Amino acid sequence: MAAYERQVRQAQQLEELKTLAERLQRMITVHQQSFPPAQPPVAPPPEAVDSRAIEQRHRREAIKGISIFSRQARKQAKEIARTAAQEEVVAEETRGQQLREETQQALDESWRKLLDNDPETVLAVLEGAFADNEAPATPVDCQDGRVTTLMLLDGPDAVPERVPHLTPTGKPSSRKLTKTERNELYLGWMSSNLLATTREAFAVAPSLDAVTVVVLRRDPMTPFGERPLSVSYAGTLSRGQNDRLVWDQPEALDAIYHADSLLIETKGRTK
Repeated sequence: MAAYERQVRQAQQLEELKTLAERLQRMITVHQQSFPPAQPPVAPPPEAVDSRAIEQRHRREAIKGISIFSRQARKQAKEIARTAAQEEVVAEETRGQQLREETQQALDESWRKLLDNDPETVLAVLEGAFADNEAPATPVDCQDGRVTTLMLLDGPDAVPERVPHLTPTGKPSSRKLTKTERNELYLGWMSSNLLATTREAFAVAPSLDAVTVVVLRRDPMTPFGERPLSVSYAGTLSRGQNDRLVWDQPEALDAIYHADSLLIETKGRTK
C-alpha cells in the first residue's frame, strides 16, 4: 500500500510538472500563432429557391374549393398555378441576386475603407480581431496609417514562482525562480503578447504602416480595494519590422526593444 501511494504521488507530481511546463511554454509563445492576412470579403450566394414547394402551394390554393369531379376546371387551375409558381420562382431568384449584389457592394465599400485606413473602419476591425486575445487589447486611435492600442496585463505575480527541474539524481522536481529570472519571464510574457497583438493588427488591417502599443499593468491592490494601472511599456513597431521577424526563434521576443519611441524602464539588478 505504501508503495502504491508513493506511485500515485509521483504520478500526480509529474502531471503537475507537465501542466506547469505547458503553462510556461504558452506564456512565451503567444506570438508564434499565425494570423491569416485579410482578404476582400465575398458575399455568400443567395439561398436556393424551393421551386417544388412554391408550385405545390400554388396548386393547393388553385384547386381549393373545386370538386374532384370537375376535371377540366382542376386542370386549368393547375396550369394557372404552374405559371404563377414559375413567376414567383423567377421573382425570388431575382430578389436574392439583387440582395447579394447590394451586400457585395457594402462589403466592397468596407474593404475600400479598410485599405484607405479609414479610422472608424480600422478600429472596428481591430476591436473584433482582439476580442479573443489572452491579453485584452483595445485600439484607441488611428491616424496616417498608424494605430495606437492599449494592452492590459497582470502584474509580475501572474508569473509562476517555480519551474520544472531535474534533481542531480535525475528525479523530476521543481525549483523556485530567482527574482531576476521571474522578472525576465514576465518581460518575455509581455513581449510575446505584445508581438501577437501587433502581428494580428498587421494581418487584419493590410494597409497599416505601424502599430503603437501601450502596455498597462495591473498593480497590487491598494488598501481601498482598487487595482491601479501603470504604464510598463510603450513603443511603435513598423510593418517592415513585423515582416522581417523570425517568429519561431527565441530572439523574436527582443523585438520590442527595437521599437520606435520606446519607453520602458527597469529597476535594479533584477530588472
